[in-house]
Order: sequence, then structure tokens, then C-alpha cells
Amino acid sequence: MPRTRVTEEAAIDAQRGALATSRRYDTDLKRGAWLSTLGFVGKVVQPVVFLGVTWVFGPSTTGVFLLVTFLADMFRGAVVDGYADAVTVVGSWGMGQDDDGAADSERGEAGLARFRATTAAAIRATGLASLVSIPFAFFVAPWLGRTLFAAHEGFADALWLTALGMPFIAFATIALAATRALLQIHYQVVLLSFGRPIGMVVSAVAAGAMGAGLSGLLIGVLVVDALIAVAAAAALAHEIDGMKMVAAILRAPTPGRLHSLAITQSVNLTLNRYLTRIDALMLGAMGLSSSAVAFYGTGALITGSLREAKLVFTGALAPIVARHHGAGEVDAISALLGRINRWTGTIILPLVLGILVLRTDLVRLIDSSYMGDTRFIVALLIPPYLVASTGLAGNCVFYTGHGRWNLANSIAVAALNTAANLLLIPRYGLLGAAVATGFASCVVALAELVELRALERIVIPWRDIRFTQFGFGAALVPLVFLGDPANIGTLATRIVIGVGLVAIFFAVAATFGHPELRVRRARE
Repeated sequence: MPRTRVTEEAAIDAQRGALATSRRYDTDLKRGAWLSTLGFVGKVVQPVVFLGVTWVFGPSTTGVFLLVTFLADMFRGAVVDGYADAVTVVGSWGMGQDDDGAADSERGEAGLARFRATTAAAIRATGLASLVSIPFAFFVAPWLGRTLFAAHEGFADALWLTALGMPFIAFATIALAATRALLQIHYQVVLLSFGRPIGMVVSAVAAGAMGAGLSGLLIGVLVVDALIAVAAAAALAHEIDGMKMVAAILRAPTPGRLHSLAITQSVNLTLNRYLTRIDALMLGAMGLSSSAVAFYGTGALITGSLREAKLVFTGALAPIVARHHGAGEVDAISALLGRINRWTGTIILPLVLGILVLRTDLVRLIDSSYMGDTRFIVALLIPPYLVASTGLAGNCVFYTGHGRWNLANSIAVAALNTAANLLLIPRYGLLGAAVATGFASCVVALAELVELRALERIVIPWRDIRFTQFGFGAALVPLVFLGDPANIGTLATRIVIGVGLVAIFFAVAATFGHPELRVRRARE
């Protein structure tokens, strides 16, 4: 047999072996993905919260609400979410399954004791930081209100009220990250991804019905976070002996690598949140009105909710990639990553097309009087496109234990994005802020792809994502002749155009052999 043929057959066998290995956790992955779809729906609802606040309280109140919400997101990235990711990853190491799906010896009492110690250490660290944030916000908020955000009435009181909810959301986040490490993702989906946005909508409606102002709205959010914390405690106690968990919180030693991994990821997530929020914050700090911040911030939330589509898979992906990495199954991770990026593109890219066409109509939902340029939303669609194409690469850099590389990316890109905002906002306003964010997102996406390949020899196989890329490219071709679809005809006409572009996307993706679309077509 010729040597070339032997080499080709060996490569094919290796690909099949990697695919088979990557499917070891298919049941857990698909179950987690379907459950996380509910969470994605909840994330899509989040912009509705701010739309509702605008309709009830006006765009000025929404602008202040957005500013304190974005600052709270950055704080959670700094002291909470890094520990949540570390609990999921560290807790998943040694909690693997064999080929028969049976729990191994690591799931014995010794393994669970280490798991409880990891969770307990994270609860202690984030709880202390969250409690300290309350007096800090009380004293710092007035200064911020007088200096950076003087144009936004009520900012100081709003920031302090937001800080009061931090201990509740911190505990809930860590507790639910622990259940995720046990491949029980449904708690996080129901409570955080879906329940919290829905609760915020309900609290906004209730505050409006009672005639409460911004303070009443934030008190409602505080109540929602407290209820979620209670439910999260019940979920954790259901999966792990509640009394042993309490004992671990009081006296269990901290496992190795938890703090180093968590702190690195915390700084990384803070800078990532800075990257996605700095545009709106700088618009507010550079003197634009609360109404302008509301228009931009809600547009950013609408496009940003598309990025959250990857949460459909990352919640289930984290413990599985950690287990594959612990077993040295690099090719399996590549196969898994390719499959999930294809699924993510299939969800996100049609929505990108729809928002591209209907962006002006969406912004006018905030306030029908808005007549400004909506091209800033086109630039804000760049990050969702990147997520649809390569967005899980950065997650896998962390899941494979290289959090410092994520941190280096975030530091460099945060500096780049800040400089771009300072340069572009004074001249181009909302469009300048959006272009700065889009440019920075392109830089970090490219860096993550290069690093994942260099550090772990993991790549996103082109054969798995070509279907969605060809479909998206084909859907953009008619716009060369039509021009900007947001300015064409009536709303009904724009809806027809949007539906047509989405139809082209799916038709071309299926024609090129998209596996899921092909199967669906065969069944029909």
C-alpha cells in the first residue's frame, strides 16, 4: 500500500477517533445546550427590561439605570464571576466519567470533600468582597456623581442601592457554578440566565404601577436578587449535603490553584466587561445626555444579547472541555469546538441579519422621537459576528488552564479600546464609540485563535463552520444592490427583506451540507 494512502487513512482514523471521543459527553452537552437555550431566551429578554424602564420612566432614568448596571457588571467580573469560572473548572477536574458513563473513584467522599472545599473558599472570598463593596459604594458614589457623572441626576443613590444586592448575587453565582461543575446546569439556567431577567421585568412593571422612581426600581431588583440567592442555596443543598457545605464554608481549607486561577480570570473578566461597557460609560462621562446613553446602551444590549447565544453552549462546555483536557484529549476538544461553533453560528448569524435590517425600528422602540443615525448598531454587530465564528476560542483558552493569556489579551485590548474611544467619541459620537468596540473585538478574537493553536494545538476546523460562513456571505450579496436596508420602504417591506435574507442564509448553508439542516430537510 502506498505510503501516502496509509497516511491519509491514518488521518481519517484519527479524526474519527477524536470525534468519537468528543461525543463521550454528548448526552450532557446536548442536555445542557437545550437547557441553556432557555437561558438565552432570558438574556434576549434583558433589553426588554431597559425598554420597559424607558417606556415607564423615560430615557433619562434609563440612562442612569444603564450606567449603574454596567458598573455593577464590571464589579461582578472583578470579584465574583472569575471565582465562578474557577469553581466550575477546578471542580470538574477529577470528576470525570469512564467510557461506560459510570462515576469513578474521584466521585467518592474524598472527591466531594475537595469539591465542597473549592466551593466554600469561593463563597468566602466573593462574599467578603461583596460586603466590603457596600460601604465603599456609599462613600465613593457621591464623588463619582459630582465628577464623572454630574449630568446624570440620581446616579449616586442608584449606585449605592445596586451595591446592596451584590452579596446576594455573588452567593447565587458561586452556588450555581458549583452545580454546573456537577453537570447540573438547569439550576443556573432557570435562576440566573432566565429567572433574573424575567424578575427584573416584573419588578420594573411593579415599580411603575406603584409610581416609584429609580430608587423603587432598584429596590425591586434587590428583592429579585435576594430571592435568587435563597433558591440557589436550596439547589446547592439538594446536590451536596447542605450541612457539610455549611461546615466547609466555616472551616474547610482552600484547595490549591483556586485563588490563582480565579484572580487571573477575575481581572480578565473585568477587562472584558470594561471592553464591552466602556463605550457607554465614556459617552456618559464625556458629557452626552442620559437620553443619548439610553439609546446607545439599549442598542448595545440588543446586539450584545446575540453574543449571549454562546451561553447556550458554554455552560455545558466548560466542565466537558476541562475533563477532556485533563485526559490529554486535544483532538477531541477541536472536534467539539468545531461542532459547537457551527451551532452557535446557526443561531446568531440569522439574528444579525434581522437586526441589520430592522435596527432603526428597534431603536425607535425606545423612543419614537429618535431620528438620529443608527449606523452605530451596524458596528455593534461586529462582536456578535465574531462570537458566531470564533467566539468560543477564548473560553477554551481559559478552560485549558491558560487564564493568564486571556488576561494579557484583555489588558492590551482594554488599553486599545480606551484610546480608540477617546479619539473617536468627540468626533463621531455614538458611531465612534461603536467602531472602537468593534475594532477592539476583532483584535482580541484574532489573538485568541492564535493562542489556542499555539498553546494547545486546538483549532476550529473550517469544515465545521464553512456552512454558516457561506450562508452569511450569500445573504449579504443582495444588499450590494439594495443599499442600506434600514432605509428602504415601510416596516412591512423591511420585514420582508429581513425574512428573505434569513431564508438565503439557511438555503445556502443547507446546500453546502450543513449537517443539522440537511438532516431536518431529509426528515421533511
